[in-house]
Amino acid sequence: MFQSLISGFFGDGVEIGTVEVNGVQVEGAEAAQSVLEKFAGFGVVIGVVLLGLGVLGIFMARGAFKGQKWSPIVSIVFAALAIAVILTSFSNSQLFSLALNAFTLYVAVMCVKHPYFNQAK
Repeated sequence: MFQSLISGFFGDGVEIGTVEVNGVQVEGAEAAQSVLEKFAGFGVVIGVVLLGLGVLGIFMARGAFKGQKWSPIVSIVFAALAIAVILTSFSNSQLFSLALNAFTLYVAVMCVKHPYFNQAK
């Protein structure tokens, strides 16, 4: 059953076999191991990207509290990009994300207009 699915993703070199674990026959153990080996570094890449975005968020918050004008501008860019991505494949499950990003965009635009961010420093 899984042979066609797995071979469609990874080619015909992946063999599906059975392994006995505590008296239960488990099918597809080699295929599962092969998939895990091929995507082992993927979690590390996602972790590094999320860590980078977290650090960027800290610097953006610091800039907003200090009244630096680049901070709300970067927020506008990220909120607009998020809205564009959500609208390309919109579904009802993404309605909350769309509303949250629209609110973030609104607040960032209001921050750019506010005199606190327009002072000479």
